[in-house]
Amino acid sequence: MELEEYLQNNNVTLWRNNRVLGPQQTKSLADFDYAEGLENITGKMVWICDYRANADPTKKPIRGIEPTPVVVTDAKETNKTIYYSPIYFRPVKNGHIMSKVIAPMDNTGYRGYTGESVNIFYTVEDCVKCYREQVRQANEIYEKEKARIIKEFDARMQILDNSLTPFNDVPQSDYTVTVKADATNNDLPYSAKDRGYRYEVSKSMTPEKYAIEKFKSCVLRNLADELRANTQWMRGAPISLTFILDVYVDGMQDITQTEMMPLTLTL
Repeated sequence: MELEEYLQNNNVTLWRNNRVLGPQQTKSLADFDYAEGLENITGKMVWICDYRANADPTKKPIRGIEPTPVVVTDAKETNKTIYYSPIYFRPVKNGHIMSKVIAPMDNTGYRGYTGESVNIFYTVEDCVKCYREQVRQANEIYEKEKARIIKEFDARMQILDNSLTPFNDVPQSDYTVTVKADATNNDLPYSAKDRGYRYEVSKSMTPEKYAIEKFKSCVLRNLADELRANTQWMRGAPISLTFILDVYVDGMQDITQTEMMPLTLTL
């Protein structure tokens, strides 16, 4: 059930102040001023969950709450603003009530629109059942979006391949592929002049993905010998390095091959 139904089922009534007529009972979470009957639910434990994909599936979901036991708490007991609700939830973990604040309504509300409520249940079984269905529906959305993106990029790649067709009779030649390596010794202070060491290796080759990656691996394997020959860094004990590899093809950087990695090396 959603928040509005949960409140009604537990005899919680919402009221709004009318300047002319005085207090008026309302069922709308969008315009209430106070609630009566909260003692019927505060301090009680319920289960909540919610998962809804964003309208743009490539963005983060609107909300993602796994099945969670929570204690119902009066909204007046927190300094945080709880919109469109007289209560909020505090999760229970390992038998302890946590201080985290979970608002019943999501952040899509605006003025007269309250947004969407979490799903509220009395039992874990009903909560998990609901969550399973939400996950199933979300996965369906993501599968459709994944297929759309794959189809779109397949089309882009085909257009690119077709753009080379008029030049098929132009002879192909090798490129100069250069791997530039930047090693930083994290064990030395920032002010140390020899904290960093740079070197580069070039090779004439056809710049295919796996050939470049093999070339980079070769450069990396030779790292220790290169540093022993050209630095005064500590020998015989592990040193902490940050290693950055950049690849250039005929002087043009291949951004798909840039790597930064931590290394522990003994020279």
